[in-house]
Amino acid sequence: MSILKKCAFILALSLFSNTALAEENTDYLKNSLSVGDKASDFELPNAYGETIKLSDLLKNGHVILTFYRGGWCPICNVQLHSYQEHLDTFKQYNTQLVAVSPETPTNAQLTTAKNHLKYEVLSDTGNKLAIDYGILWEVPKEKREKFTNWLVTKTGKTLKDYNDSEEFYLPIPATFIIKQDGTVIYAFKDVDVNCILVSITSQCCNCFSKHSLQFAKHNTQIYY
Repeated sequence: MSILKKCAFILALSLFSNTALAEENTDYLKNSLSVGDKASDFELPNAYGETIKLSDLLKNGHVILTFYRGGWCPICNVQLHSYQEHLDTFKQYNTQLVAVSPETPTNAQLTTAKNHLKYEVLSDTGNKLAIDYGILWEVPKEKREKFTNWLVTKTGKTLKDYNDSEEFYLPIPATFIIKQDGTVIYAFKDVDVNCILVSITSQCCNCFSKHSLQFAKHNTQIYY
């Protein structure tokens, strides 16, 4: 079976067409982290309060860094669970998967438990990393009430309850493949929350296939 077939997602996606999170204007993404850039190092707590550094992760191999809005987002949860199904494939390329959201460590722990995740889920309190990587998005003022009502109806919580912040900032769906030397070799960024699931996996696997020999040459160590 080919790598692409191994990585193919066969998912029944529920439409999220009424979301308050979609936006047409993507001009602000022009200054975001892109292919060829060096990813800035960071220190973020994981779901258990332990500090995780990108530079430490890269000592053990390459990193797939994926940003999601939070455990309250149904599409994000499908994404996180689906990525987990391909951990063995990522492992073949000496690559570790890491997820990041603005949720508090406590809520990140709930997300980890709910989805039975076996990879790091980090808490980017205040969206500092999202700002640094140029992928921060603000829920428009005219959509905040509708979004809040939807969130409370579905989860019983507000965005403040999840992020411990009064602000309506969220990371856009974004995934980066970062080589061991810190260079970004793939970048997916889209404000439409539906786009990440229909395109990101095949693109990641294409990137793996393209760089597989180079990966093996750099480091054959397995992270786990």
